[in-house]
Parts: sequence; structure tokens; C-alpha cells
Amino acid sequence: MTSQQKTWTLGGIALIACGVIGMLQSTLPAIPGLFWLALLNNVLYAVALLLFAIGLSPEASVVERRPLGMIALIVLGAWPITIYGLAQLFTSVAPLSPDGWQMLSYIAIVLPTAAATIGTLQIVRSAVVPGRARWLPLWAFGLYALAWGLPQIVTFVVGPLRTLSFGPFFAGLALLAFLASTIGLGIAALIVAAQQKTTQPAGGSFRR
Repeated sequence: MTSQQKTWTLGGIALIACGVIGMLQSTLPAIPGLFWLALLNNVLYAVALLLFAIGLSPEASVVERRPLGMIALIVLGAWPITIYGLAQLFTSVAPLSPDGWQMLSYIAIVLPTAAATIGTLQIVRSAVVPGRARWLPLWAFGLYALAWGLPQIVTFVVGPLRTLSFGPFFAGLALLAFLASTIGLGIAALIVAAQQKTTQPAGGSFRR
């Protein structure tokens, strides 16, 4: 098994686990143990993106270990656990003013969006991932952006009350985006790793 295979297989498994745990979180009742489930989910997500960004070897990195792509993916992977920690800190230890919370909410939108945009574009640009598969992270991010942005647009156009009637559609779209960016990309990583085994010699590269 090449370093690419190992990296993409481990990263894919971690993403799939994130999707499964996320579904469990949405169905289980609110109990104290859910904290550890959420923490595990965030850690697995960070590990998955760290693996894809850095790789077990230079040729296993989906961004060719280019600094811009690596930083973007690492920031994106670490963001869920970071924002959770900041929320706990500013709630219990050092309470923020309303303006501070508003600023944090802006950062929580801009920073991961910028990181996801840069990271997915760097994956496409590096061409380490073969064929159309290199576009899948960008498409998944686009779906995620649509799931977040469409409700905002509809609310602005028709008003909050009428937007409520679109609730089930928006919830389904959000679920689809979540599954695409976790289980979907995880399965894609496993498939690409398996295809490499039959088409690439040990130590080879998909670069072309």
C-alpha cells in the first residue's frame, strides 16, 4: 500500500465516521455524554483534513504540501473544535459583550468560508487527486454554501414568516450538504485509494 493509499484511506474513514457520528448526534436525546461524541466528531474531522493536507508523505498531500493549501485545510479542519472552545471560554470564563459576540459570529462565517474556498481550489489546482475526483471537495463546499446562503436570500426576499414554510426543504438541503462533505467525500477518498492500487505502482504519483 502506497503512502497515498494509506493517507486517503485513513482520511476517508475519518470523514465517514464524522458523518455517522453527526447523524447520531441529531437523533439522540440531549444527554451529558453527547459532549464527548461531539468532541470525538470534531477531532476526527481535524485529523481527516490534517491527513489530506500534509499526507503521510509529500506525494500523499492533496495540495502537494503547498503552504497556502496546507494552511487552509488545517484551519478548516481545526475550526469546529476551535469555535466550540472559544464559545465555552467566552461563556463561562471571560464573558463577551454583545458586540464581541457579533464580531465572533462574523469571524465564524468569514474564516472557515475563506479556508474552504482556498483549500478546495488548491486541491483542484494541484491535480494530485485524479480526474474529476479533484473537483468533489469544491462541489461539496458549493453545496454547503448553498445550504447556508439560500435561506438567507429567501428570508430577505419573502420575509421571516413566509420562510418558515420552506423549513423542511432547507433542513433537507443542509442534511444533504453535511452528508456530501463527510460520508460522500469519505467514500470518494476510499474509491480513489482503491483505484490507485490497481493503476499506480508503489511510490507512484497521480500528478499529470
